[in-house]
Amino acid sequence: MNNEEVKDPYTKIKYFRLVNGDNIITEVKRVYKGKLSIANPMVIAIDPDFEAGKQTIYMHLWMPQGIAKGNQCNLNTKDIIFSAEVENDIIEYYTGTIKDLAEEDPPVIAEKKPNEYVDGDKKVVKFSRDTKSTIKDTNNS
Repeated sequence: MNNEEVKDPYTKIKYFRLVNGDNIITEVKRVYKGKLSIANPMVIAIDPDFEAGKQTIYMHLWMPQGIAKGNQCNLNTKDIIFSAEVENDIIEYYTGTIKDLAEEDPPVIAEKKPNEYVDGDKKVVKFSRDTKSTIKDTNNS
């Protein structure tokens, strides 16, 4: 799979264990030069219930919405410990989650300056030029 577009929807959604410990499921758009072009990556969290003998799988965004164009990015293959095919029921849950997120109201774009952005709570956050921390703007609450 070198410099190819991935076409089959059941083979383009993959599970990855990353070197930083993250477990993600994502759509692989392209494979090229040691990188994967991925879309809509979701972190997988598993909550085991040993007494009941079952587990609950949760998914949440790996990248904040509205940061990356089309919610796509490149993943260096050096950052992947292993990958696996994904069961069809998990693919359906993943694609349903992505669809639900796409149908949510888009973020409200508040009036902002070049050193600000709108966070998940729809509040304007300022970037401090003196430090690398962020400061909540209480004037826009």
